[in-house]
Amino acid sequence: MTVGERIKQIRKEKKLTQIELASRLGVSQAMITQYEDNRRGPKTFETLKKIATALGVAPEDILGRDLVNTMRKEEQFEQTMQHYVNWLRGMGIMLTMPNYEDDNGEDKTALIVDIDGVPLDIADNMQAVMQMGLEHFKIMAKQLGKSPF
Repeated sequence: MTVGERIKQIRKEKKLTQIELASRLGVSQAMITQYEDNRRGPKTFETLKKIATALGVAPEDILGRDLVNTMRKEEQFEQTMQHYVNWLRGMGIMLTMPNYEDDNGEDKTALIVDIDGVPLDIADNMQAVMQMGLEHFKIMAKQLGKSPF
C-alpha cells in the first residue's frame, strides 16, 4: 500500500473528508488529493508528523517503521548540518544556501562556500566536510593538551 493510499484509508476510517483534513493541516483540499493520489508526499519528517497528528495516528502508521526511522535520521542530519553551517558563518566563512531545481525537477539547496574567492558547492559532500571538521577539532584538542572526544 502506498503512502497516499494509507493516508486516504486512515482519513476514511476516521470519517474525515478531504476538506476537513486539509483544514486541520492548513492546506488546500487539492494538496490532500495530491497526497492521496501519490502525486506528492510528505518531504520532511515534520510534515509527516503533522499529517499523522491531524489523523490521530503515529507516523509509523502512515509510512511504516523503517521509512519513519530513515526520515528521522535524515532530519537529525539536517539539524546537525544547520548547526555546522551556523558555526561556519560564526567563524566568518562566507556561505550562501540558494535553492534551485535540479534536472529532474526536484527542489534542492546548494551550500556555496567562498574559499579564497572561489565558490564551491559542498552540499553533496556535507557529511564528509563535517567529519573533517571533527577530525580537526580532535587535533586541536590534542595540541592544547586535552583528551579528544
